[in-house]
Amino acid sequence: MKMSEQTASRILNDIADGAFAVGEPLPAEAQLAETYSVSRLTVREAIVSLASRGVVEVRHGKRSTVAPVASWSVLDPAILMLRGRLTEDSARLVMELIEARRVLEIAFARLAATRITDAEIADLRCHLGAMVEALDDDDALRSAQADLRFHRGIVEAAGNPFLAGSYAPLEHVLMAVRIKTSTPRSVRQDAITWHGRILEALEARDPARAAAAMQGHMDQTADAASGMDLGRPEASANSFGGI
Repeated sequence: MKMSEQTASRILNDIADGAFAVGEPLPAEAQLAETYSVSRLTVREAIVSLASRGVVEVRHGKRSTVAPVASWSVLDPAILMLRGRLTEDSARLVMELIEARRVLEIAFARLAATRITDAEIADLRCHLGAMVEALDDDDALRSAQADLRFHRGIVEAAGNPFLAGSYAPLEHVLMAVRIKTSTPRSVRQDAITWHGRILEALEARDPARAAAAMQGHMDQTADAASGMDLGRPEASANSFGGI
């Protein structure tokens, strides 16, 4: 990890710990450089990075300010988790993510059923097999990775680059959330069941059935994520640089 990224992560940790308050100016660049034992250039790059994610407002001739939480990016897992922690609104953010998935993924499943190739079906079957193996090995991380590869395979099979482009920014967030929701074995078992139904519908080239199966999977996902807390300390302050 670049030094500027490490510095950005440390600034986020300090925001999480209350050292830097929302709406208040950050210390001067020179002071931050001394605090973190880095160069002023490194601090400047870290601030630019945080500004690009909506966390910091940069104004010419003035000290950078911690921006209102509502302006922070929801497409960066680390920022999303800190946002959930500070607002205590994790459950709403997770449900809004699933809402976005419903809109996109049901459409992907419907389109994929009319366009999917035998080779793409074989790939989906391999990803489903990896999920089953991960369940047997009690490997939640591997399960989440195979799960997301399965969904990415459906996106690619749908064959629409504009829709695929709208899905891509969600993937990093989905990975972080999927790891948390897939920890219980029962959740992973249910996910395997629904992925199997989706695959069967795609093999049958049945758009309505594929859409219905994906709808059922989204319902199962919402149930698994109900009440999930993105903002728990073990999932935020210590994880900003590692997701």
